[in-house]
Amino acid sequence: MPSLRLVASVAEVRKGVIYSTTRAMRSKAPMEQLVTKARDEANRATRYFLRVEPPSPPLACHEGCSNCCRQRVRASVPEVLAVAAYIHARFEAGGIANIVEQLPHRSPGWHGDRCALLNDARCSVYDVRPLVCQGHNGINPADCHRIDHVVWLPQDHNFKAASEAIAAALGRAGIQRETVEFAPALRLALIELDAERRYFDGEDVFAASR
Repeated sequence: MPSLRLVASVAEVRKGVIYSTTRAMRSKAPMEQLVTKARDEANRATRYFLRVEPPSPPLACHEGCSNCCRQRVRASVPEVLAVAAYIHARFEAGGIANIVEQLPHRSPGWHGDRCALLNDARCSVYDVRPLVCQGHNGINPADCHRIDHVVWLPQDHNFKAASEAIAAALGRAGIQRETVEFAPALRLALIELDAERRYFDGEDVFAASR
């Protein structure tokens, strides 16, 4: 059960992200910038809880552990577009084709194959990974593959709130607001190079990944 302090924090993150997303949309800011501002809001809230309510026992997450990277991930469309832009800017054509080949056309459910973006158990898009991924954490690495494994709620809830707030702000702007299944949506964004323009023009580009 979330504490009252966490409930207030989530509400504050949501409010801040809706505000920053709305401003970014008006100024036609790049998707990466929009998502970065949302990430900053969630990080700020998480750092606060690390000071006042640190996880006990400590989180087991560390570089090179990818035990949780087989789970279903939902993300706002700007998060998907930010990852696609990152990949197109930094990966060679062969690497992009390999990722597209591994990404599913539809969600496999809660559990599936290892994430197509892993490279030697490390996330190849770590700096722009979905907010839900950044918020996900675990106490016991042996249980991290389970849907019901124990997580530290402040980090988990604040990053989920940031992702959902981006979608909510889009809805207020009259754009499709639902979060999408990250893996099949990323596949579409990598293949359809005009996906961003079509999405903001009102076309339901990511219908198959909803």
